[in-house]
Amino acid sequence: MTRDEAIDCHAQLHEMSIGHMQELRDQGVVGEKLAMELRHLPIVLGDKLFKLKGIEPMELDCQTSQLGLEENDEQYKQMEIDYANRIR
Repeated sequence: MTRDEAIDCHAQLHEMSIGHMQELRDQGVVGEKLAMELRHLPIVLGDKLFKLKGIEPMELDCQTSQLGLEENDEQYKQMEIDYANRIR
């Protein structure tokens, strides 16, 4: 997996995450049911990533580490900041 492919996968995961959380909000999911849904969010997103790209979440995690995105890539770091700001 190239750097650009990994960045694209993370960007798509962010969009899927935001979309899923918006769906929960629109459905009025709150309280313990919301907490349960959020606990399962990594599994839901992993399934969506696999269906979309054929990539297992662990593979993306390994490639992210091998490429040093979290430590050394400014575009990746900014994408993470933007995502964190959007989900607040």
